[in-house]
Amino acid sequence: NLSIRNNVLNQFAWRGMNLSATFPTAQIYDNDIYHTAPVTQPSANAFWGIKFATAGMAGSLLYNNFIHDIQLTNGSSSVIGIYLENGNSSGTRVKVYNNLVSLGAGIQPIVPLYGIYVYASSAGLFDIDYNSVYIGGSPSSGSTSSAAFFKQFSNATLNVRNNIFSNARSNSGTASGTHWGISINNTAGFITLNYNDYFASGT
Repeated sequence: NLSIRNNVLNQFAWRGMNLSATFPTAQIYDNDIYHTAPVTQPSANAFWGIKFATAGMAGSLLYNNFIHDIQLTNGSSSVIGIYLENGNSSGTRVKVYNNLVSLGAGIQPIVPLYGIYVYASSAGLFDIDYNSVYIGGSPSSGSTSSAAFFKQFSNATLNVRNNIFSNARSNSGTASGTHWGISINNTAGFITLNYNDYFASGT
């Protein structure tokens, strides 16, 4: 089985890790993903610490990864810690657990921030448990929002349990975005949404 473990990934402009191939029951764990100094993107693309975008990794485990201290000087259309774009529609569920995500203060462009983002435009069997997410920073302009956890479409089948979703991002100046602990665009697809701690202490 494929294992991606104990790596240090830093100073990348767009994607720390892009999982888009066919490796059933892979294990992705104990990776440290961060920036040591500000990074300038060549063009304005979405930024992901880890992107999971494949139906070919049923039964995979994504755990004990640390995404933090992301520093961008320009251009990103959004910044996402863990992006679950798509997954398998049958078979063994993908487990995303015990990850730490901290985003905010070092990101200079005024863009949407998301700790864990479930997109799942086609499918995704995900168990999202025991993760800790923190969103911080203080935008001074614009109307972009943020969320520690965000769900987009109805096609994912989710268990979301025992997580800490904390958002302390606070507007300053003329900024007018909304900053959620959890934001759900479509409520369909949840098996369980329970035993999570939500904090939204920002303004």
